[in-house]
Amino acid sequence: MVEVNFDFFIKLVGWPKQDYYVAKSTEAILNGQSSILIPKEDFEEAKRVLAERQKADERLAAVAGRNTDGIQLEKEGKIADAILLYEANIADGYPATHSFDRLMKIYRKQKDYENEVRVIRRAIEVFSIENEKRAELSIERMPSKEAEIRNALNSCSKVMGDDGLYCFVPYDVTAYLVRLDKALALMEKSK
Repeated sequence: MVEVNFDFFIKLVGWPKQDYYVAKSTEAILNGQSSILIPKEDFEEAKRVLAERQKADERLAAVAGRNTDGIQLEKEGKIADAILLYEANIADGYPATHSFDRLMKIYRKQKDYENEVRVIRRAIEVFSIENEKRAELSIERMPSKEAEIRNALNSCSKVMGDDGLYCFVPYDVTAYLVRLDKALALMEKSK
């Protein structure tokens, strides 16, 4: 058993055992305690979840930082430098649309259709994978909506949960597919 302070569980939103341990912590607080004992296996699992989240948070911070810097560079007219930052983000594959969208627009404006097509294809890949992950998580949380979520995955449409809130919100990969067709046509026309 491992002794754990209550604030440890606050950071574990979404961890399947969080509700159980928050209830145990509340009970202990009411009894004047400042910590609880949990099985070592649960503690190790929670630490692993926290480490994964920290890594994801650091990755997001890096992507957001490059986007912010890229925006500033564009404002300063340093498009080539902004492109380098945005390209680093799409290489990372983090599912955030800004870098993808900016590169598509920049390359279209430069009539660099080959790079535009490459970026669109990468966007389709990254956001399709993310949509699959979101669909699986949504199905886990709301099994009654599985068929609807699977259909929405193909159409990239939202699904309303039983509670009146969206339980599945995919990226609009269909918009990237439309843009890909147009970019391919422009690339062919430019030859």
